[in-house]
Amino acid sequence: MYKFAYILLLLVISCTNPFATRSPEEPENTDNAIYDQAIDPEITITNFSRAIEQKNLFQYMQCFVPTDQQEIHQFTYRPEPFYENDFVNRWTLDDERNFFVQLTGSGNQNYPRMRFSFLDTLSLRPINPTAVDDSVETQSMNYELEIDFSADSSTTFRGTSIFRLFRSNQAPELWHIYYWQDNAINENFQSTWTFLKLYVNQ
Repeated sequence: MYKFAYILLLLVISCTNPFATRSPEEPENTDNAIYDQAIDPEITITNFSRAIEQKNLFQYMQCFVPTDQQEIHQFTYRPEPFYENDFVNRWTLDDERNFFVQLTGSGNQNYPRMRFSFLDTLSLRPINPTAVDDSVETQSMNYELEIDFSADSSTTFRGTSIFRLFRSNQAPELWHIYYWQDNAINENFQSTWTFLKLYVNQ
C-alpha cells in the first residue's frame, strides 16, 4: 500500500479517489472519432493514441487482440518490474477494459481530459525472421500521458513501452496488439502506466 502514497503527491485534488468504482458506461459517440482501418501495424499504434485522447472505449479495445483469437495470441501485459508483485493474477483484456472505463468515466463531461503521445518515431522489427508479414515488435518507445482531472489539477505519466502486434488471418486481416511491456524511466516508477493501472483499479 505504501506504493500508492505517491499519488497523493501527484494529484492535487480532493480526498475522493477520482477513479472511484463506477458502473461500466457505454462507449462515447464515435461519429466524430478519427479511426482508420488497421491494415498495417503503424495504423494500430496511431489508433491506440487517438482512442486514449478521445476517451473512446470501443476504439481502444479494437486495438487489442480479439477475444476469439487469443488461443493463438493471448493478450499479455508486462508491468513495470517494480510493481510486478502487485499483479497477483494475469492482467486480462477484461481488466484492460475495466481500467479504461474507470479512467475515462466521470460525472463531468469535460473531464478528465487526456493528451497522449509517443515521443519517438515508430520502428518495427519482425518477431522472428519468418514473421515479417504477420507479427512485429516495436522498439522501446517513450510515451507521455497528461491527464487533466479538473481545471486546476493535472498529472503527467511517462515511461517506455514495447508492443507486439499480429495480423489477423480473418478478413479484413487487421493488425492488433497482443503484448504490452511497460517500463519506468530513471526509476520514476510512480509515473508509469503500470502505476496508473494499479491506482485506478485499487
